[in-house]
Amino acid sequence: MSNRTEQATFPKANAQSAELSAHCQPVSQSNISGVQAQYLTRKQVLGKLIDLGYPITESYWNKINLPSVGAGPPVAKWFGKRPLYLLSDCVSWAESRCSSMRGKLVA
Repeated sequence: MSNRTEQATFPKANAQSAELSAHCQPVSQSNISGVQAQYLTRKQVLGKLIDLGYPITESYWNKINLPSVGAGPPVAKWFGKRPLYLLSDCVSWAESRCSSMRGKLVA
């Protein structure tokens, strides 16, 4: 009897797994009645806004999106308990928070 452990390969199982993972990719675009919309999670929105040049930290982002604060971008849809956002709404929200003048310090 050999002490060597052999790994069994299951080509059918691997093929099914690959096929299943291809179908289980997160859906970010829905095409319902000809309308395309890209819904993003909070984390995805934060990454996109940072990529676009808005200086938002993760801790600030999490704070303003608390339901008790309610200062974040508008929620487009809910997927169970998870809010989903439209990037266009989030960019509009970020632009609304920008100013051409520097804010005054309160003494």
